[in-house]
Amino acid sequence: METGFNKKHLFAISAIGTLIVLLQLIYRVVFTDDIFVMCNIGQGDGIYLHIENTDIVIDAGRGSKISSCLGQHMSPFDKKIELAFITNSDSDHYDGFNSLLDHYKIEIVFIPQIADSEKEYFALIKRFIRQGSKIDYLNAGDNIKFGSRGEIQSIWPTKNFINMESDTCSDTKFKYLPNIKLICKGVNKFSQVFWLKYEKRVAILFTGDVTPEEINNYLLDKVKNYRREGKRIILKVPHHGSKNGLTQDLLDAVKPDLAVISAGRNNRYNHPHKIITDMLKNTHVKYYLTAKSGNIVINLNSLSVEPSSGQ
Repeated sequence: METGFNKKHLFAISAIGTLIVLLQLIYRVVFTDDIFVMCNIGQGDGIYLHIENTDIVIDAGRGSKISSCLGQHMSPFDKKIELAFITNSDSDHYDGFNSLLDHYKIEIVFIPQIADSEKEYFALIKRFIRQGSKIDYLNAGDNIKFGSRGEIQSIWPTKNFINMESDTCSDTKFKYLPNIKLICKGVNKFSQVFWLKYEKRVAILFTGDVTPEEINNYLLDKVKNYRREGKRIILKVPHHGSKNGLTQDLLDAVKPDLAVISAGRNNRYNHPHKIITDMLKNTHVKYYLTAKSGNIVINLNSLSVEPSSGQ
């Protein structure tokens, strides 16, 4: 009797567990919320957004952690990423796309027009092209609308700023990227910076690794109007919280409701720098850090955050 009871008991537990998994799966497929996820990919940037019927990846960190993040938050039956962005050509922003290409079809990838000469970066670009992705540049003034709820407005870099750059370190020409410009160092100042607008409710400022010089000299006037429009603002803190990123002037101009920082636990750069976290605290901006919170999931309708371990 005892053995039979145990088998029935185990069967019931197994059946309930299977039912829970199926219900979770159905919920993810049918009732997927519009979300912003700062993925915990270690030292680097990796971001996923689901808005209406569009899946977006902004940077992918290194290795395969970005694939694990998408596996948790993207429908398991959806194998297509409609929009992807590489904000600069440092490997902590692009390398993880190699893992994503093992699992997903990526329709279009927007890259900066300036890059350093890393062979791995251009090997990735070739792989995108071989697998049918379209490659395009993203410069200030470009607008991308998707669905009925989303729009991306690029504010940096400008074409004039790109054309001013004379520190080229190679005359190599790529037939698949005819207008790319290779420089020896300093790609951070050319990082893509853009607003992502979600309906009339939310605006997210993506900042890549842009530097204080470009922020204070060129970008402040381009970020002030969103608060006046009544949107709630999310700020992706530049350069993983490096002291060579966020400025007080930018923080005062944007006036974010909350901020997110992607940095690896115990990273060798000591990101985020205390100057930056103190700046956020003193301005009363609640911030979330992947090294402490793991994946930072923000519901774009309610602006609620999971997990709730902000600083």
